[in-house]
Amino acid sequence: MEETEFTFKRQRGIAWVCDIANSSRYLNDNKTAELIEEFLPRFHWTARVMVESAGGIFVKWTGDGFLAWFPAVLHRDLAQPARIVLNAAWHMSFLVNVTRLDVGVKEVFRIRHGVAIEHDALVTAMTSGSAQSVDLVGRGIVLAFRLAGVTAAKFPTIATSGEVLEVAGDFDTVNFSRWRLTSQDRLKHFKGERWGTKSLYVSIDKRTSRKSSSRLVRSSKELLHQLKNPAGTELPQDRAFLASFINRMIDGPLWGRKVVCDHHKFIMENLALPLEKAIGETEKLEAQLKTLRRAKRQ
Repeated sequence: MEETEFTFKRQRGIAWVCDIANSSRYLNDNKTAELIEEFLPRFHWTARVMVESAGGIFVKWTGDGFLAWFPAVLHRDLAQPARIVLNAAWHMSFLVNVTRLDVGVKEVFRIRHGVAIEHDALVTAMTSGSAQSVDLVGRGIVLAFRLAGVTAAKFPTIATSGEVLEVAGDFDTVNFSRWRLTSQDRLKHFKGERWGTKSLYVSIDKRTSRKSSSRLVRSSKELLHQLKNPAGTELPQDRAFLASFINRMIDGPLWGRKVVCDHHKFIMENLALPLEKAIGETEKLEAQLKTLRRAKRQ
């Protein structure tokens, strides 16, 4: 029998926890049990590809979710993993919502994300022969697990701390709002504990504001460019992450290739093309208004 070796070290990093909302309800219902059982392996496979493409460590599955770890040596090194985790969580939610991972279910299996900084994780590595497994423990890790259960977040359903948003810097892919916990929230989600709960944020629906027609056209064209060239609008590190994820999905199982195709089709048919048509109509109307104003001045 091969001897098992344990090693321990301290590490700083970003913890990303994700789970499926109401998974026990789906498993306990005979009508949806088979569907969630088909969805889970695909979700786990996709999540691992997503995490590894983003440069993280896929630590473990947690039944209906996963724990991922993005280590950083120094505090200033946390900015890039914080940004890429929030970005990856957005893409994960969007992919699941749009494609259902090619599982024939009408109802979307909603996923939720908890993201936190762990400054002093105890990392345990277990080695047995050529096999190795890693596990983590720490207050930030626990916080990420509890944040993944928060129900107040809107798409892409991310709950995180102000510390994460601070190190991530200028990040506008997801809109966040301060979460003011009630005593019931603290008891329900954090078992009454206060550590790490002073500055929490949840993702919210994007706020809309009134814009002039020319400004609306300009911002719509920017959005259209992002939809048609998603990797081209990201930082170099994020472009590499998206390219790696898409390529690995295409090279994976047949359903993975179909998920990528369905994802692209949805973006083009349901978002890009209608937006392009709306831009054309708005520009046409704007030209007519300019002609009318010119005629009035003459």
